[in-house]
Amino acid sequence: MYSKIPVGLGKGGYLNTDKEDLREILDKGMEWMLENGHAHEEDLRRCEENGKLPGDYRKVPDDAIKRGLNQVGSLGSGNHFMEVQIVGEVFDEEKAEAYGLEANQVVIMIHSGSRGLGHETCTKYLRRFEKEYPEIAESIPEKNLIYAPIEDEPAQDYKKAM
Repeated sequence: MYSKIPVGLGKGGYLNTDKEDLREILDKGMEWMLENGHAHEEDLRRCEENGKLPGDYRKVPDDAIKRGLNQVGSLGSGNHFMEVQIVGEVFDEEKAEAYGLEANQVVIMIHSGSRGLGHETCTKYLRRFEKEYPEIAESIPEKNLIYAPIEDEPAQDYKKAM
């Protein structure tokens, strides 16, 4: 599988996207994948929130967009993985049916994430928090633990970006 699945190390994902494409993907989520022939209708039903969480792509820093361009459609590395599994036993028939699962079925489990796009977004916002909340930055033992009060604009922007 490793030779066939793009992990993004040394090469990008299977989609070549430009900035406009990536912003549209961030805005539409899995709906973009469906519209562009990379997903099936049932894929949306089997994703959290039908493959689109609330957010605002305009809050994603340009550097993060640039970093994510060649990573769309790649798995990633580290704790990101793809694993072949067998459904050994069904404990909830209704939920299993909703997800198209049945006993003794071979399935693939995938754990991935936003890769460089998310990392760059996080880094930019952490640095923003350090500048806007120096009293918080000075009071924490590790700079990557910086935070902003959730009701403040920087925290709301970060939440929308992620």
